[in-house]
Amino acid sequence: MIRSFEINNFKTFEDLALDGLGAFTLMGGRNNVGKTCWLEAAFLFCDQLNPELLLKPMSWRGLQVISGPDSVFASSFFRYRTTRPIRLTAIDETGSGGLEIILDSANNTRRIVFSENNPAPKNPPPSVPAPPGPAGAAFEPVLHLRYLHDNKLTNTADIVSRNGQLEIRFNSPPPRLNPTFYLQARTLGNPKIDADRYGELEILQQTDMVLDFVRVVDPRIKSLSSIHVGGAGLIHADIGWGRKIPINFLGEGAGRLLSIILAMAFARNGIVLVDELDNGLHDGILAAVTAKLMAAADHFNCQLIATTHSEALLRGATQSLQDQTRPDFVYFHFEPGDNGPVARRYSFRDLPGLLAKGQVAGPPPTG
Repeated sequence: MIRSFEINNFKTFEDLALDGLGAFTLMGGRNNVGKTCWLEAAFLFCDQLNPELLLKPMSWRGLQVISGPDSVFASSFFRYRTTRPIRLTAIDETGSGGLEIILDSANNTRRIVFSENNPAPKNPPPSVPAPPGPAGAAFEPVLHLRYLHDNKLTNTADIVSRNGQLEIRFNSPPPRLNPTFYLQARTLGNPKIDADRYGELEILQQTDMVLDFVRVVDPRIKSLSSIHVGGAGLIHADIGWGRKIPINFLGEGAGRLLSIILAMAFARNGIVLVDELDNGLHDGILAAVTAKLMAAADHFNCQLIATTHSEALLRGATQSLQDQTRPDFVYFHFEPGDNGPVARRYSFRDLPGLLAKGQVAGPPPTG
């Protein structure tokens, strides 16, 4: 579990350090103050063995084609300052881990076109050092990575482009990382992945918490099933109609909560990052939602970090967690600063007074 996280020279952040993250951490503030960017930085750190680690956030932003006079990776650096490395540093129970991303000075990757049928880059397993390719194969250095533990260099890697595909080559085999999942603001989870995850839980008879969770949105749900028809997997719900229907037909809220709880179930000892947690959820159920999320984080031993525009969500958290002595819950409020966003930390006990002042989480998004 990440307790402190520092970002240097990444996108909107020149320097930002957050200390005291909780098992359930919410981030709020007005539009364009860096909340989503912070989630991207956290995922980048956790996805550090992926050759396409800088491309995923671009696809999440809805970009299909990236081109321009600078390297396509230049936009990932603070104010396009590519001569300085991106540095991400996290502190957890094992100590301090660091990642440095350095743009190769000769890099000339000016254009990337994402596949229309699969706009999100794939996440292949990391490669290990490989011998040079056959004669005529072009290996263009793109990025250089440095891995640190307690400020000591432990490994290095080069990301190279070969025939339009990115590969990562480590100096020594990398360690296995804990699972991390990212759920975007405007889309539900992947229906096939959700169906596969629920199917695994069905086999292990571990679906009770999932079912109880989605009933917060729709109490009619009697049971859920992972059903494959025509080669495609979908989760179906029994709501008493005499037949089961796809869960997404019940509305955005049920499908979104289902994706979140399934991600948490498969992120044991890891992290789930959710952009705009309150999307599709009515204010009246937010207290119950936050209580169950806190319980799920404890049950699955995972960390949930999410952004929100909803003051009602914070009020729900205050209401639902008030009976707990010391809930591992914190809120960070982001505000614009002269050299990038700044963030103030508030504990669970600070929330009632903060909410009394109003405009805690900022206005709802527009457009």
